[in-house]
Amino acid sequence: MSRFLRDRFISIRSKIILPYLLLALTLAVAAGYMAWQIATESIQERFVNQLIEVGKISSDGLVRQEDQMLETLRLISNTKGLTQAILEKDPSTLRSLILPIAANAQEEAVIVLNLKGVAIMSMYHRPGGLIEEYTYTQGDETMQSWQIVLDIINNKNDPNGNKFPGIYDTPLGPYFFISGPVFEDNNKLGGVILVGRSANQIVSNLRKETLAQITLYDQQGRVLATTFLQDPQLSTSISSGVIEKHSTSSLIRSLSSSEIEYNEVLGVWKARQENIGVIGASFPQNFIVRMGNTTWIRIFTIILISILITIAVGSFLSNLISIPIRKLEKAASRIANGDLAIQIEATGNDEVTRLTREFNTMARQLQQSKTEIMNAYESTIEGWARTLELRDRETFEHSLNVVDLTLRVAKKFGFRKEELVNIRRGAFLHDIGKLAIPDEILLKKEPLTVEELSIVRDHPQIAYDVLININFLKDAIDIPYCHHEYWDGSGYPRGLKGEEIPLAARIFTVVDVWDAVRSKRPYHNARTREEAEKIIREGIGNLFDPNVAAVFLETIRGKLG
Repeated sequence: MSRFLRDRFISIRSKIILPYLLLALTLAVAAGYMAWQIATESIQERFVNQLIEVGKISSDGLVRQEDQMLETLRLISNTKGLTQAILEKDPSTLRSLILPIAANAQEEAVIVLNLKGVAIMSMYHRPGGLIEEYTYTQGDETMQSWQIVLDIINNKNDPNGNKFPGIYDTPLGPYFFISGPVFEDNNKLGGVILVGRSANQIVSNLRKETLAQITLYDQQGRVLATTFLQDPQLSTSISSGVIEKHSTSSLIRSLSSSEIEYNEVLGVWKARQENIGVIGASFPQNFIVRMGNTTWIRIFTIILISILITIAVGSFLSNLISIPIRKLEKAASRIANGDLAIQIEATGNDEVTRLTREFNTMARQLQQSKTEIMNAYESTIEGWARTLELRDRETFEHSLNVVDLTLRVAKKFGFRKEELVNIRRGAFLHDIGKLAIPDEILLKKEPLTVEELSIVRDHPQIAYDVLININFLKDAIDIPYCHHEYWDGSGYPRGLKGEEIPLAARIFTVVDVWDAVRSKRPYHNARTREEAEKIIREGIGNLFDPNVAAVFLETIRGKLG
């Protein structure tokens, strides 16, 4: 069959649609059978049981969040230096002590109060910010009237200890707080700590745990936070009834939101045995269905068979479709990375084969175009170099000498092939900036004035300004820009020092000086090899990188190849 499909033109679309159409029909029949089985079972009873279970999970989730807040409160209260910072009313120290604990626990609010109930420091997590982003205030007197603060200040204890919970309105909305004392070394009360989470964050966390719509109500039935788009309504009488009967039963009621009918199980929101309010967990009335063991076995069997069929069909199709496409993908990636010599074997007669042949043609044309463009670029660079040398009354041989010697030394430092190409271009264009220097200055035989010398010294910066805007030459900019920077920082245009100077420029600086003193110029005769070596050695440590100079001297003596 594989050979039959390969020898005849059949579109990829057909190759995919036909086998998967059969698979889809099989799955549709199986899904219909499962739906019929589920519809005939007792849905309502399972839904109610599951809803009650979700209510219990929600209550347990509230307890877990309360325990996390209590743990955070204990860690903060026992932090070394906290009491002293409270007594000294030092918000900066309090911030540095508390921030790591609060951020690690992802608490939304921590407030430190003095014994008058006035905030020494309040920190609230910035909505939508990073976990360590908090806003800080001080001097807030709002908490003076909170019962959980008064209980601490009045040294109140109950059977659960000296931590007190409560829900209070803040500028950021309702927050659930737990208060605790901070004692001095002599066991004297030193201050009050409040750890808080927004009601919105609490319902969001519970929503993730249960997948239910969660609502928190206060004891009068007012909505504190909800995951519904519209606030549900709860009367005071229902809220009171839930709180009164919480130990014997849960209340389930119907409600409507966004034109969807829900069932909501209501339970008491308790913290440290205190009634804080009411929690509601809601599901759409047709959402939860538990299936019996027989149904699960049937589903598992159908799924297993479908998986086996899918694997078999997928394996067959992958040999016809996936492998050629993956070859094209890998080849395209290689072309994107610059390998234009890639060619792919084209077998078959479908769209992928045709695409492969077109791809091969495209790659060959790209390779040819790249070669022509690169040749044109190189010819242009050499043309610029010839123009520069002629204008400066030098010969093109000077450019060839410094380019060749620079590349020989650069190879000793392990530059890659593509880096050597850029070094070659940079060496050819090292004095490109001199195009902007007037002839009366560039060709002047007498000593230059201070102003004229300043103009000449602008040529590396001019080279940078010209080459930086040419994408092809951006990576060759180090030598034209930095070949007059010296090891001791006395060079120009930026006064770079030591290894701040690019290595390619440090190499070229030595080569350029060597070739300059070895060549006859209008202002000096050519020096001997020994005199040139002496000049290079004298420049080590001030003009030249000692390591580069040493390798250069070894290179010209022929000891390194």
